[in-house]
Amino acid sequence: MRRAAIPVPSNIAEGAASSSTREYAHFLSIARGSLNELDTQMEIACRLGLLSETHDVFRQLDRTFRLLNGLQSSIKKKLESWQRLYRSRAPNPGFLISTCRVPLPGWS
Repeated sequence: MRRAAIPVPSNIAEGAASSSTREYAHFLSIARGSLNELDTQMEIACRLGLLSETHDVFRQLDRTFRLLNGLQSSIKKKLESWQRLYRSRAPNPGFLISTCRVPLPGWS
């Protein structure tokens, strides 16, 4: 379980230090995968009788899932708003062709 738990904050930290928001989102996705792995291992431990269902670690796991979901949602909204902004400012390719003064081969 330690091997699954340690990558969660490590990937969040590495993503936060990355150079792009898209890369940050990728690292958050990896962190979520590690958190899911930990959740699975805890469920197995519970079924084997090694961990009680009322153990505080389950509450902490749920809280971590909620926080990570919120962070992923925030980053996703930021990426989507940047994509909308980029699309609204992107030049119309037809404009470039219609204003070209030099005839292009095959474009009559």
